[in-house]
Amino acid sequence: MPYRVVIIESRNIIKEGLIRILKKINSDIEVIDFDKPQALVKESFEEVDVVFIDYALLFSETKVVKRLKKMYPKTHFIGITNYICERMSLDFIEDMVYLNDNAESIKAILQNLIEESSLTPVELSDREREILRLLAMGKNTKSIANHLYISPHTVTTHKRNILKKTKKNNVVELVSFAYEKGIL
Repeated sequence: MPYRVVIIESRNIIKEGLIRILKKINSDIEVIDFDKPQALVKESFEEVDVVFIDYALLFSETKVVKRLKKMYPKTHFIGITNYICERMSLDFIEDMVYLNDNAESIKAILQNLIEESSLTPVELSDREREILRLLAMGKNTKSIANHLYISPHTVTTHKRNILKKTKKNNVVELVSFAYEKGIL
């Protein structure tokens, strides 16, 4: 039976890049891709070796992800973040795919990534933390402004400052980062 890798990712550029890299590692790897984790639940494969999943889905689709982990207890779930994608090499992905064989080296690689990403702590003001918390709750700029009795322009300025301080490009990345770092 071929080695089966599932990719659950809505961003086509990341998904296609990962598929090409996986095929370059080993053309016998069976790669199946989905936009949403619910599709994997419906598909119900006999066995899945590795699941690469959009990191944001680990928070937004927690019930489905927990169900998948019960359905596939021996499967390794790997969260895809922009941080990891920017720094992935072919060897890194190969190690991630063949996790069972290289568990210790993977732990070392991941530890290095974690240490790199936490070298410079992010300092947010109380107001920025409050806005970040409201963003994580799914509030838009206008509703945050109404909630905090400030102008939407002020919320936009705070949001821009938070994105700049955290070096993130959008709110999804920002919220994922905030959960990773324990800011939220």
